[in-house]
Amino acid sequence: MPQYPLVVSASRARSFYGIEVIGTPPIEGAPVVDPDTFELALPAVSGAAVGTATATNTPTSWAISAGGNSDFAISSGGAITVTTLGATRLVPGTRNLTISATNSTGTGSNIIEVNMQ
Repeated sequence: MPQYPLVVSASRARSFYGIEVIGTPPIEGAPVVDPDTFELALPAVSGAAVGTATATNTPTSWAISAGGNSDFAISSGGAITVTTLGATRLVPGTRNLTISATNSTGTGSNIIEVNMQ
């Protein structure tokens, strides 16, 4: 009878044994927003995509809690866009947006940098 190793990597389990390995389930808790940097070409138009914020623990809502000055908006899925007001007044430079994500357990936030050129 062949002997099989007791511990194998996920890729080996998949390729040699046909076993699909399921990742560890997320830890319950408040979202942890990932820091990020996005580039935005100027002049920007209203609705221009800046980037999408990401976080752990399944956020149910997003907000720009600082640094947006009504120039940016964020969707329920974390997509950051330029507002109509922002399209008229954004200038080259860097803007640090404090992005907050919330779920039923709590709120987490982090800085997302927007480099405008």
